Amino acid sequence: FILNFVRISKVNFELICRLINPEQVIKLILSHEEKTLFQIDLFISHFENKYFNRIRSLSLLGIDERHLKFILKCININSLNSFSLVIEKSDERYKKSTATLLSSIVSQKNLRRLEFEIPPRLIPSPTWPVQSMIQYLRIGGCTHFYPCTILQCLPMLKTISVSFRRSENHYIVLADASTTKFTQLNSLSFENLSTKIEILESLLLLIPSLNHFKLIGNGNFLDGNRWEQFIQ
Repeated sequence: FILNFVRISKVNFELICRLINPEQVIKLILSHEEKTLFQIDLFISHFENKYFNRIRSLSLLGIDERHLKFILKCININSLNSFSLVIEKSDERYKKSTATLLSSIVSQKNLRRLEFEIPPRLIPSPTWPVQSMIQYLRIGGCTHFYPCTILQCLPMLKTISVSFRRSENHYIVLADASTTKFTQLNSLSFENLSTKIEILESLLLLIPSLNHFKLIGNGNFLDGNRWEQFIQ
């Protein structure tokens, strides 16, 4: 079964939860948005003693940080090949447990696709070195982006898409005097980026296999002549 609970009514949600066998679910989308605020607590109460053993894809949209560990208790993360997470409300009390859970998910050998919009403190940084088989990574709500660290941790990564927070300072943090070439990456996208063109040039020199580059932002990088010279 593929269960998409976005915009579902409370009555229908409860009915499906009573009828469904979690062993038969391969894809699950849960939503904690304006019209589905009931959903996560009801899901946890229905399935706290059951297990989604065959699930391949899990999306958690707009959840509170406190919800994460309770949801994952009934999920077999070893079987996941796709994981999407949007945390709408963060909670400092759970920062250690959340970081541990995310690290555990990222390190799963079957995981190929990871998408998240989470508090900046949880986004991969020099303190989160994890070896992984992920091929597609999308980061939302980013302020500090550590491309070298991410590419070192994700040797199979083919695509990165990063959306930066609006109205905040943005930083692309490169390792000091980094000369390591990352040949695994072939697609890179930035949205809402504000940075210096020199930083972008330094980054692009480290990923020689890139064949797709998308840039949306308002930095000082709108210089066609300079880009032409750089590409040549």
